Amino acid sequence: MKVHAVTPNWRSDLSPLPTDTLRPPVSFPLEWAYLSASLKSASFICTDAYLHDLTDSATAELVLQSNPDFIIISSAPNALYWRCPPFSVEAPRKLISAIRSSGFLGSLVVVGPHGTHNPEWAHKATGTDYVWRGSTDTMLGPTLELAAPAESPYLYNGNDQGIIRVDGAVDLPVADLQVLSSSIDYPPHAWSLSDEERTVFGNNSRGILLEASRGCPWACAYCAKAPVRDRYGRRPLDSIAREVAQAVELGYDYVFFIDETFNIASDHQEDVLSLLERSGLSFGFQGRPDLINDNRARRLASAGCVYAELGVDVVGDLLSKDMGRRQHLEQADLGVIACRDAIPVVRFNRLNMSTLDYVDIYPHDMSLTWDIPVDPIYPYPGSPLGSALMAHYGRSQFDWDFGEQYSWWLRMEVRLQREQPSLPTSAIRELQQAFLGMNKSAAAALAGLLPTTTTTGGIHELNKSVKGVGGELHIRDTRS
Repeated sequence: MKVHAVTPNWRSDLSPLPTDTLRPPVSFPLEWAYLSASLKSASFICTDAYLHDLTDSATAELVLQSNPDFIIISSAPNALYWRCPPFSVEAPRKLISAIRSSGFLGSLVVVGPHGTHNPEWAHKATGTDYVWRGSTDTMLGPTLELAAPAESPYLYNGNDQGIIRVDGAVDLPVADLQVLSSSIDYPPHAWSLSDEERTVFGNNSRGILLEASRGCPWACAYCAKAPVRDRYGRRPLDSIAREVAQAVELGYDYVFFIDETFNIASDHQEDVLSLLERSGLSFGFQGRPDLINDNRARRLASAGCVYAELGVDVVGDLLSKDMGRRQHLEQADLGVIACRDAIPVVRFNRLNMSTLDYVDIYPHDMSLTWDIPVDPIYPYPGSPLGSALMAHYGRSQFDWDFGEQYSWWLRMEVRLQREQPSLPTSAIRELQQAFLGMNKSAAAALAGLLPTTTTTGGIHELNKSVKGVGGELHIRDTRS
């Protein structure tokens, strides 16, 4: 049996006002490396149309040359973006259409967060044969090797909703990083490096993704981690060591850890840092700045850390508590400063929770605000905020089409905050109701008239301080 996994070319999706994860920087498809490791007897090939910028017809022709029995297509750019996926599945839909037009007679399987949370919608929207629900890391491969894979409770084909597969940290196989050994030209994951930052980032040119843990011990309302990444656990050190050894042998020089809790101090964490230090690899990570002090930042740097993405996220301590994050802004500020003193490139995220509906769902002091409102957090499935917003608009399950249209509105609402800060709330509410009441094609046409705003690049340059551009948290009169 032959299995061919494909990453669509996300450039083919021209949706208006895209989220940052619709066409993000190209990065290594860790999900295919796990899938390859889990197969017992089937031959496995994968193609990354996004990396090579292939057209859908060229991708279909290339894939069909392997004469596969199953073609697996991801509905998110890779495992890094399962928690913050693009709402649109236009790229996988176009690719599936091209494959069917080329005469493929086997079975198509779509994997990713879309089918996990709403399999009926994903099945219809992409035109696939099957939708896999949940983690693909351990059971997808063995399921496809069965005589009757359609009987799996995790495969949806229009007849039964099934259940969601969850793989914890200790369940994960040792990733087969040779899955794309013929093409290791994945750039290091680091958002929008300036010329100055690229200099201090070092000569790292080939990047890979890994996990040291999975899940999270916190319950932030905006995080799309349930149920696939809900349970926190650390991976066995031996598994990480074997993957790091593979990376070095294959010629990679940079690792980005996609687990949010990489920087939690522990004996396990120190073992991982020592392993990285011995390997000579540079690395980056996502983490919480409030957990980092000067000593921790220096230890990360001495182990090879050259890049950090830190979640500050919300503007006030009470809002942070209400949303389950429980992070103090002052402590986060100190953590960012410590990292900037030790690590060459540091990013931190600030989320705009001051849009109309979010204030209704999570009331907070609107007079306390950052001087530059950043782009909003989107209502993802698997997050309390996503569930609350869908319920707010009368949806019993996650509605991806509405979520996409709502994300367009959020972009427009934040633009109004930036450009017309004195606009009355009642006027914004009228505009919101009119836009959300449009059919989706009309809304898309209107959204397409506005210039795209992204958080990468310019906004990072403006975020000189956790507390604001000038280093102080501003109090603004928002009574109008």
